[in-house]
Amino acid sequence: FDEGAPATEVVDSISPFRTGNIISASWINRGSSPALWFNGVSSYVIAKNFGLDLLDEMTIEAFVRSDGATGNDMIVNSGSAFRLWIVADSGTLNLNFAVFHSGSYDGVSASYPLDGQWHHVAGTYEGVVSGTMKLFIDGLLVASKPHGNGPGSIPANNPQKVSFGVALAGVDLFNGGIDEVRL
Repeated sequence: FDEGAPATEVVDSISPFRTGNIISASWINRGSSPALWFNGVSSYVIAKNFGLDLLDEMTIEAFVRSDGATGNDMIVNSGSAFRLWIVADSGTLNLNFAVFHSGSYDGVSASYPLDGQWHHVAGTYEGVVSGTMKLFIDGLLVASKPHGNGPGSIPANNPQKVSFGVALAGVDLFNGGIDEVRL
């Protein structure tokens, strides 16, 4: 998300280049870096040409600033493969990371700071080695557990898309800023 205004698409930095259409999100600054602000109602990014091969392991990371989740606020979603999101639960926020394999989702969760500041968040999956899912906030391990189905690969999702700031079904819109997403 380094394009900045007036860009209407984001482009990844790895060839073959994949793009994402920016829908109603606004460009803001995170320090001296452009970032996208999502309004929690109608803004998101849908990546095109983002099919993924079978994943034996993976990491999702981003800088995130929550402006107050009211339900599930999706950061990154691939439908039937993986997701990273913040959920509001009885006045607290929780960061969640889940992966799908062998027929079901499983995930890890940890408290997310309610301070309105930018935080680096990451979810990792050690698929075929141990099946362990880990969640990090600002570089600190905050949750870890093995997938309930044990070790295994995340299935390929080609030609399924990847979304940012929304679930692929068009729900769970993010309210806040997202920057420097890496898969």
